[in-house]
Amino acid sequence: MKLIIFEATDRCGKDTYIEKLTQGLRNYTIRHWSFPQGDTNDDKTKWQINSFNDEFAHYLWLRTKFPDHTLFWNRAHLGELVYGTLFRNSKPTTWVPQLEINYSMVADPDVYLVHLTADPEFVAAKDDGKSYSAKIENKIKEVEAFTEAVNNSKIQNKITIKVNDGDNYRDLQTILDEIRGFVGI
Repeated sequence: MKLIIFEATDRCGKDTYIEKLTQGLRNYTIRHWSFPQGDTNDDKTKWQINSFNDEFAHYLWLRTKFPDHTLFWNRAHLGELVYGTLFRNSKPTTWVPQLEINYSMVADPDVYLVHLTADPEFVAAKDDGKSYSAKIENKIKEVEAFTEAVNNSKIQNKITIKVNDGDNYRDLQTILDEIRGFVGI
């Protein structure tokens, strides 16, 4: 079973590339994380911890029961390192990195981490109003934090792809071909 994790700030194309990659696949699941639930930062952190543990356990179950399945995670645990740290003060560095180890992802050759990145000014200009913040100073922090989180991830198969060239997105098919070549689908 393949697990393909997409991590990126908003407006880098995670949904688009996952949608394109699933075309023609028969056995796949897409899981998408967004804003955590809860009234307080503590509630949101507890929700995230439970949610990730449930999802990682589901990944292990799928891996043993459906070896031909492809699971896509649209912004998973590394996103919590970014947004939990920047906007909720949740201290995710105490538990998020351990998830990869606890759920046997580190040495699994079928786990792929695709990090899409862009210039902070580009993603700020493309913001659709649904992000935590559209401020350029926050976008700079987000881009830097995602890069750091990906670099510190213990997942062996990882790639970083820049999606913009100046004020424009790079060619979609070119990026899709890079991703396909990396994940083998």
